[in-house]
Amino acid sequence: MITLERIRLVNWHYFQESIIPVGNFCLLSGDNGSGKSTIVDAIQLVMASDLRKVRFNASASDRRGGRDLAGYVRCKLGSDSTDYLRDDAVGHVMLEFSEGDTIFSAGICAEAWRDGRVVTRFWISDGLAIDRVPVRSDDGTPYLARQFQEALSAVPVTFYESGSAFRRDFTGKLGVWRRMSENNPYLDAFVRSIHFTPLVSVDQFVCDYILEEQLIDLSVMKQNLESYRQAEDLARATRNRITSLDELLHGGDLCRSQERVLVQQDWLRARLQVDRKKDELDDAVADERRLAERAECIINERAVLEENKLSLERERRETEAALSRNDAYLLHSTLTDRLAELEQRIGETGRRVERRDLLLSQCTALYTGIFPDSALDPATIGDARERIARTQEETGRERAHGDLEKRTMEARLRDVREELSELDRGIRRLPDPAVRLRDALREAGVDAWILCDLAEVTDPAWSDAIEGWLNTLRFACIVAPEDFARALEVYDRLPRSVGGIPLPDISRMASDKTRSEVRKGSLAELVTTENPWARTYLDCVLGDVMTADLASLRRYSKAVTKECMSWSRYTAIRIREEVYRDAWLGKAARERRKALLQEERETLLSGIESLGKEQTRLAGIADACRSLLDSLTEVQVLGETVAEHERLVDESKRIEKQRAAVDTSAFEDMKKRIQALQEEVLASGKKISVLDTESGSVNAQLVRRKTDIVRGQEAYTGALDAFKRFRSDHEDAAADCERYVAERLKAQSPEEILKNLESARKGAESRLQTLLREFRDKVTLYNRSHNELFSGELDELPAMQELVTRLKDSELPDYLEKIRQAKQDAEAEFKDHFIARLNELIEEAKESFSEINSTLRSMEFGRDQYRFTLTEKSERRGQIEIIKKTAEIAEYEHSLFDALVDPSDRDAANTLFNKILNSDLQSAELRSLCDYRTYFTYDIRVKDTQSVDPATGSPVEYSLSRVLKEKSGGEAQTPYYVAIAASFFRFYRDRSTPTIRFVLFDEAFDRLDDERIAKVLDFYRELGLQVLISVPTEKLESIAPHMDTVNLVIRHGHRAAVIDFYDRGESDE
Repeated sequence: MITLERIRLVNWHYFQESIIPVGNFCLLSGDNGSGKSTIVDAIQLVMASDLRKVRFNASASDRRGGRDLAGYVRCKLGSDSTDYLRDDAVGHVMLEFSEGDTIFSAGICAEAWRDGRVVTRFWISDGLAIDRVPVRSDDGTPYLARQFQEALSAVPVTFYESGSAFRRDFTGKLGVWRRMSENNPYLDAFVRSIHFTPLVSVDQFVCDYILEEQLIDLSVMKQNLESYRQAEDLARATRNRITSLDELLHGGDLCRSQERVLVQQDWLRARLQVDRKKDELDDAVADERRLAERAECIINERAVLEENKLSLERERRETEAALSRNDAYLLHSTLTDRLAELEQRIGETGRRVERRDLLLSQCTALYTGIFPDSALDPATIGDARERIARTQEETGRERAHGDLEKRTMEARLRDVREELSELDRGIRRLPDPAVRLRDALREAGVDAWILCDLAEVTDPAWSDAIEGWLNTLRFACIVAPEDFARALEVYDRLPRSVGGIPLPDISRMASDKTRSEVRKGSLAELVTTENPWARTYLDCVLGDVMTADLASLRRYSKAVTKECMSWSRYTAIRIREEVYRDAWLGKAARERRKALLQEERETLLSGIESLGKEQTRLAGIADACRSLLDSLTEVQVLGETVAEHERLVDESKRIEKQRAAVDTSAFEDMKKRIQALQEEVLASGKKISVLDTESGSVNAQLVRRKTDIVRGQEAYTGALDAFKRFRSDHEDAAADCERYVAERLKAQSPEEILKNLESARKGAESRLQTLLREFRDKVTLYNRSHNELFSGELDELPAMQELVTRLKDSELPDYLEKIRQAKQDAEAEFKDHFIARLNELIEEAKESFSEINSTLRSMEFGRDQYRFTLTEKSERRGQIEIIKKTAEIAEYEHSLFDALVDPSDRDAANTLFNKILNSDLQSAELRSLCDYRTYFTYDIRVKDTQSVDPATGSPVEYSLSRVLKEKSGGEAQTPYYVAIAASFFRFYRDRSTPTIRFVLFDEAFDRLDDERIAKVLDFYRELGLQVLISVPTEKLESIAPHMDTVNLVIRHGHRAAVIDFYDRGESDE
């Protein structure tokens, strides 16, 4: 048997230099944080020799983690700290083993630098005790790794550059049976069992501590599958590319066809334009000839008319000369001119008279409205103006007075509304002197109140009498008796405007019993207050004022009636109403005040409204007076026009009589002849004017027509040249275009064709633009999808056709061949690596359980015997079956899946293959598929060898997973410790050569009672295991009696040490 004898730690966290004895059954105990797990981590670092498998500082009771190799060597202070006790440092962990009389040692030298570099060097030495290994120079400087190797050059020591080489030789020295060189079952089980934690799941226990994790590397297979997928993607992309190019070519052909339609329409338009220009030129020449003939005719007609007009004008002048020598004609003409002048002046004066009458009627209406008792006539206009002026002045004074009164009422209304708002908030306006005195006292630090805020009248019927009797005393400022002197000084310092406010000396009043005594039936009984000093004051001033009626008034020295008739000093005085009209005492007074203010508010609103109406009326009168004065002034001015108008009318009548008396028979015939001659002259002039107009129009048309002929000739020549050039550019389409022209002319006239051609061409152009846009959009999409640089012009159609041909004939067949080859490679990897390896691991798992069960059959723990069960998961049973069948296929020709005869097997294999193909390497589903442990459920069968099941006659047997929650913690955990022992026992049970039997537990047996701990340890001793257990101090007394060596781990500050528990006087540092 190979056993671990000693451990040496140098610069290993808090251990600067410690050698720890082990023995067959060794216990490490100490407080949390003392360094137990530090020692455990040192052991597992050398035993595992693989930092990927080591779980530093991961004990059952310490889950902080965060520790690494550099942290141990440089002594990291706390898991969250970045501070280290050492700077650049070298640390050592050494293990010394024995086999009979021989020893060998193994260890690691680790350099840790501040820049994060870590250098490790494993070593093995035969016959070298760990206490003789030099780690420092003569001056005490720690050796670096290279210096350490040189210092041991004279000793048989082997240094290793890699952990795998060290593990190969180290496991050989330990005599551990191994299946594979990369994964040693014993070392894997050793590292896993260190941090064993009591579990409630058998499945988890098996996966964590019995079966090692051996995930299948699918990277090569995934690469093959990725090649297959990429080839498929390339083929798919090529097919899509061919389809896209075919669509582009089809779109290009549509564009070309539409371009031909446009060429035919342009040919038709050019031909028709030539014909139309020729017809227009011919029409212009014929029209020019017609216009020239008409111009000559007009010249002849005008000459005849001009001669006739001159003859008529001579005759008219001769007749007018004869008429001008007639005396009756001259008198009649003079009178007619005078009448025309008078009629004009009569019209002007008549309009002014109408204006004067209109203004007078309007002024009469306004005047009667203002002065109903008077009438207005032209004779009294002066008096009326004086009366209107007086009225205007009086109205102005009344308006000014009304404005002042309205502003006063509005100001009072605002004040009333503000006071009502304050009352709604519980605020009562008090006289200003009282408020100023109270505020001054409070500012001086004297508590002060106004009496009316403190008192309440209990009988409303006597409210007026109480308010009237108190009068200004209602505003007395109440202060505490002890504050009176200070209050009096404050009062005296205030301005004289703060006066008339009583400041009672409550102390003196209270001491004057005659004045403070309250008589029954006095006013003091009708006033309440919660303030004691206000109570004293009210009793003093009202306690002797009796309530009475007129009959009993004179019975008392002081009395008052409800109607406010007072009696004092043998004198009756009625209290003025304005004294008590505004009540001040208590809530009722505030409500009363509120009602008065509301009534006053309504009165003010009504008054303001009435004033507004009156002001509006006065404003109307003022405006009317101003208008009357202006209008009456104009009426007076226009009054002089009446006489002038009447004089002009009389004169017009007189002249009309004179003109009627003139004999007109002698010159009427001459006037008629002159009129007739004048009409004939005018008629001739009009005919000449018409001819002149027509001549101008004809000549202008003739000029334009000549210009049109020149332009028409140019247009015809231009259209003919353009058609010839167009025909030359499209000579290859000439025959088709001529046929198209002939067909169109058969169906329609040239005018109809030209009328509709533009819209038809726009439609064709729009269709072409749409086709081109669609074509270019497809080209853009194609370029973006396939990383091409086609410009989108139709000239590239031949290049596209060439590319399609190349893709169809060359690239696509190549991709299809790559798909076939990639799929064949992926299937081969699927069978040869995944299926074969997974099937091998499944069989090895069954074999491992068979070995453990074989070991367990030979063991009994007390009266219990244990057995592992391994059951295929129902949801994985089909996968396991297809894995077996696929693994049995020796060879296949075309496809792995075609070699499976059963269609359901092919489907299952294809499903598994596709899951791997479509899953991410890091996905949980793929990891589960590659983890052979997930294909089974696990359980531990417990047989009670000393009990019999009545139903079967066999020992009672039960499943651990079913009773875990029912059993006590220790009873449920015991099978796990037995199973771990069996898993280690199988490694050396049948070995004839010495082997390591070392088992390490960090903080174990947490849930076991003392009896079960003893049984487990005895069981381990019977199996010949070497056990090292790390536990906290509270477990020390339970475990120490069963151990050969008990080491106590202690730490003080940044120094840790190990001492023998039974010999605490000495320490090993």
